[in-house]
Amino acid sequence: MALVNAVKLLFTFNMGCLCLTFIYTGYELNFWSGVFGNIIGNVPTFMKYNIGIAAAFVGVGEMVAGALFGILGQYTNKFGRDVVVLLGMLVHLLTFLLIFFNMPDNAINTPVSEEDSKGYLFNPSIIYLVHLCAFLLGFADSIFNTQLYSLIGVLYPTDDLSAPAIALFKFFQSITAAVGFLTSTFLALKWQLLILTVLATTGTLSFAVVEWKHRRMSQRGSN
Repeated sequence: MALVNAVKLLFTFNMGCLCLTFIYTGYELNFWSGVFGNIIGNVPTFMKYNIGIAAAFVGVGEMVAGALFGILGQYTNKFGRDVVVLLGMLVHLLTFLLIFFNMPDNAINTPVSEEDSKGYLFNPSIIYLVHLCAFLLGFADSIFNTQLYSLIGVLYPTDDLSAPAIALFKFFQSITAAVGFLTSTFLALKWQLLILTVLATTGTLSFAVVEWKHRRMSQRGSN
C-alpha cells in the first residue's frame, strides 16, 4: 500500500515540482561530501588534515542553519519558506563562484602539481577560503533540507501521505547523489559547478511554486 501511495503521489503536481528540489539536494550532497574533499586532498599546497577541518566546517554550517531555520524557525520563517530557500540558493551560488575562483579545475580525481594549485582567480588557492566555502556549503544544505521537511509536513500531514512523501524525497536524493558520484569521475570542476548552478535554480523555483500554491490555498481556506 505504501508503494502504491508513493507512486500515486509521484504523479501529482506538487510532488513533481518538489522532485526537482530533491534532485538538487542529492547532487549537492555528493559535492560537499565527496567531490569537495577530494579536491582538497589533491592540492599539494594544502595539508591533508584540511580535509577533516573542512568537513568540520560543513558540520558547523549545518548546525548553525539548523538552529536558525529549524529550532528557531517560528521566528526566522515568518517571511515564508520560499524566502529562506532563496537565501539558501544565493548562498550556494556564491559558494560555487568562490570555489570556481579558488580551486583547481582538474583536481577532482588526480593530484595536481604545485604550479597548477590555483583557481581561475586566486593563485595559489587560499585554504581559509576553502574552509569558508565548506561552512557555506553546510549552511545552505541545511536550509534546503529543513525547509523541505517543513513543507512536506504541511502538504502531507497524515501518516498515509507523509511516509511516501519522505520516501520519495530520500529516493530521489540518494539516486541523484549516486549519479553525482559517477559523473564526478569524468567531469571537471567547472562542469560540476555549472550543473549545480542549474539544479539550484530550478530546484528553488520549483520549491517556490509549490510554496506559493499552498499559501494561496491556505489563504482561501481562511477566508
